[in-house]
Amino acid sequence: MAVYGHDKQACAIRDLCNTLPGKEDYYFEQIGVLAKSIYMKAGSEEGRYFVDKTPRYHLIVEEIIKTFPDAKFIFLWRNPLSIIASLITTWGCGKWNLFQFYIDLYKGLENLVGAYRKHRNNVLGIRYEDIISDPDKACSEIFSYLGLEYSPEQLSTISQIRFSGGMGDPTGRKEYTTISDKSSEKWKAVLNNPIRKLWCKRYLHAIGAEKLETMGYEQKSLLQDLGRAPTGLRYIISDIARILYGVVHRVLDVPVFRRKLHEYWYERRVYPHN
Repeated sequence: MAVYGHDKQACAIRDLCNTLPGKEDYYFEQIGVLAKSIYMKAGSEEGRYFVDKTPRYHLIVEEIIKTFPDAKFIFLWRNPLSIIASLITTWGCGKWNLFQFYIDLYKGLENLVGAYRKHRNNVLGIRYEDIISDPDKACSEIFSYLGLEYSPEQLSTISQIRFSGGMGDPTGRKEYTTISDKSSEKWKAVLNNPIRKLWCKRYLHAIGAEKLETMGYEQKSLLQDLGRAPTGLRYIISDIARILYGVVHRVLDVPVFRRKLHEYWYERRVYPHN
């Protein structure tokens, strides 16, 4: 965990940019030069594109677009209900854990929709559900946007692709070796009690019909699907307890407190975060 003062650092970088010939534009240009040199070393010599993705890029999406003005940007949208269910099953083992992902579900989505609207003419937006329902058509559209030749045979080699490193989705890599539409309806088995349904209903209203429409979804249809999904009582007591804990977790920033307590317990020096 960083102990430097972010506000002061940001102020110092702005001061630096004001001394440069092109100010902030030159700063981002040179950051792009550095990043490209690293990507070239990490990638293969015959490669035309280096794919770089992580969910938390949503916090700096505009800065990324400014840093790589000639890059190709693909916005992959997914049914918000499926995203919520995926977060619960992948990182919570089925138990309520959304308080850990508020910045992704709210600020992240807002940033991505705003950036997509602003740069709509130069980026590609595609739905996850369209990829798994008609992968040939979706991949053809993606390849066309990238200026690459596409053939349906390429889909059969997906299972042969291997990525190094420890990051990524542990669920998808284990369960699927080909493009599958089995995951599109899995959310119904996860968002299956009144507490979860109520939270999701409020979340869909918080996103708003306009943002959902930008992503390619209809708010009314999602709410109807949520209402028709089977309802049970599994996890309901646990969910209530964990939702209340989530309030404390977000307000008091529990991970930082836990880390400081650990350092203090082992008689290490504890520094303030400022």
